[in-house]
This record gives sequence, C-alpha cells and structure tokens, in this order.
Amino acid sequence: MNGFSARLLTIAMIAILAVPAVAGAKRRSTEEWTHEKGAVGNAVFSRRVEGARIREYKIEMTLEASVEEVYALLTDWGSDPYMPRVLEQRVLSGGGNDVVIYERDDCSPLAERDYAVRIRTSQDGETYKVRSELANDLAPDAPEGVVRVPDHYREWELTPDGDGSSLTMYMFYDPGGKVPDKLYNTGAPGEMIKIKPSIEAALAAR
Repeated sequence: MNGFSARLLTIAMIAILAVPAVAGAKRRSTEEWTHEKGAVGNAVFSRRVEGARIREYKIEMTLEASVEEVYALLTDWGSDPYMPRVLEQRVLSGGGNDVVIYERDDCSPLAERDYAVRIRTSQDGETYKVRSELANDLAPDAPEGVVRVPDHYREWELTPDGDGSSLTMYMFYDPGGKVPDKLYNTGAPGEMIKIKPSIEAALAAR
C-alpha cells in the first residue's frame, strides 16, 4: 500500500470511529450478514444496503457487567461520552425514555461532523433496546466548517448472559462529504472492534 492509499484508509477508519451513541430505529437491509472481524464475544459483521455506498454494520459482544450496569451507561444522557472522538454531547429536549441529543465529533484529518438524534428506550421482558433516529430538523445550526451527517441510525439490544450481559449494536452511518466508500468499508471493521474496550473502560470508571 502506497502512502496516498494508506492516508485514505486512515481517513476512512477515523470516520467510522467517530460514530457516537446515536442512530435509527429501522433496519435498512434484509441481506445476510458477512463476518468481518473478531470472534465470539466481540465480532463485527456487515451487509450491503441497496442504493447506499456505505454498508450496514452489526457488532455482537459480551460484557462482564450486568444488564442494569450496561443499560445505565447507555442511557446516562448527561455523562461524559463513552465513545471516542465525541467532542460535544448535550441534551436538546426531553429526557428519560425519549430524548433529543446533539453531538459533534472529531473526525480529523476530516472536518468535524455533527447531527441531532431522537433516542427512545424500551423493554420487552429481559431485553432492553436503545433506538436512535436522525433528527437534524431539531439541531442547532452547524458551526462553521462542520459537516452535518446526512444519514445515520443506531440500535442497541441488551440481554442478560449469565452473570454478565450480551450487547448487539446495529448501525448505518453515512458521514457525508467525499469519504471514499471502498476504503471506508475496508477500514470500518478494524475500528469498530474497538468499541467493546471503550465500553468496558467507561463501565470500569463509573
């Protein structure tokens, strides 16, 4: 890989890592999942989305923390972000099970990204869900030089797993701008596999 290709790959990986705790409530694809990286306990999968340049991703992980501990982290809207590269996270309106949040991310060497999301939580038996959908109509004006994310959703599914918990994340994130789709999709799995350690570090710090 030459220097130019390596730099583009770095940009693509940083863009996917910048995805914060946000997303939508609806699957975008019905295709089968393809294993990308990792193994049981921390594995990344992807699938093609018709009409989109970016693939949809799924992460399956197990955590030693209880469901209650993990859920408290995922829904602590006023705490420091547990995902890397989030520069700003603040509540715009609502609270509890229905909240609108603004986020701004460090995507260097790309321009910063921002957006607003509406996050809703629910419980069905022992399964907890945290679903997010883009709500840019509720966002403040983007700061100068910041790119507004045009398409984004995320959903967490959390269930007990012995003394710990099982956490699955579904995500589609289009950063906008001119990020090369092939390199973005190539670099994404390697960065997404780092989400579990980030969550574990945040849980340990609580």
